[in-house]
Amino acid sequence: RSMGSLVEKTLALRRRIDCLNGDEENGTREKSRKRTGKGQKKEDQIRESLSNSVRSLVQFFGFHDVGASVLSDLTTVVSTKLEVITRQMAIIERRKIDRIPQPYSSPLLHVLNVHGIRSYSAIGDYYERHVRATYEREKERAAAAQLTKKNQVKPVMKRGAKKEEEEQDEFLQCLGVADVVTEELCENDENGNAPAKRKKRKVKKM
Repeated sequence: RSMGSLVEKTLALRRRIDCLNGDEENGTREKSRKRTGKGQKKEDQIRESLSNSVRSLVQFFGFHDVGASVLSDLTTVVSTKLEVITRQMAIIERRKIDRIPQPYSSPLLHVLNVHGIRSYSAIGDYYERHVRATYEREKERAAAAQLTKKNQVKPVMKRGAKKEEEEQDEFLQCLGVADVVTEELCENDENGNAPAKRKKRKVKKM
C-alpha cells in the first residue's frame, strides 16, 4: 500500500470512530474539495492537489481544524521545498550526464542525503513506525467501537436502519476492520468449533 492510501484510510477510520461514539459533527465533517475546471491553469491544479495532500497529512498527525490561511502557508512551504529538491536533482542529473564524478549511485540518493536522509531504508522505517503503525492502531480502535455498538441493546430496526447498518459493515470491510470485529464477536468452544446460531424467540401476540 502506498503512504497516501494508508493516510486516507486512517482518516476515514477516525471519522468512522467519531460516528460510532456519537460525535456526528466530527464524524461527518469533511471539507469539500472542488475539482479544478478545464479552463484553469495547470499550476492551479498542481497547487490544489498539493494543498489536499498537505491537509490530509496535517489531519493524519492529529490537527483536524486547519484554517485556510494556515493551510495556504503550509502548502507554500511544501511547494518551495519540492521546487528546491527538483532543481537539485536536475543539477545532479546534468553532472551525471557530463560524466562528472558523483559521491552517490543515483541523483535521488544524493538529494536525500543532502536533506538528511541517509538511505532509502530510512524512508521505509519511517513509513512502518509512523504511517502503518498509526493505521493499525486506528483500525483496532474502530473495531472496538464497532463491537461496543453491536453489543448495545437496540430496538427492533426498521428496514431503512437495517440497510444503513449493512452499508456501514460493507464500509468497514473496505477499510480492513470488519475481520477484526468478526473475530471479537465469535468465540469458539473448547474444540475450536464456532457457536451455533441462537434461535429467535417467538413473541406471542396479546
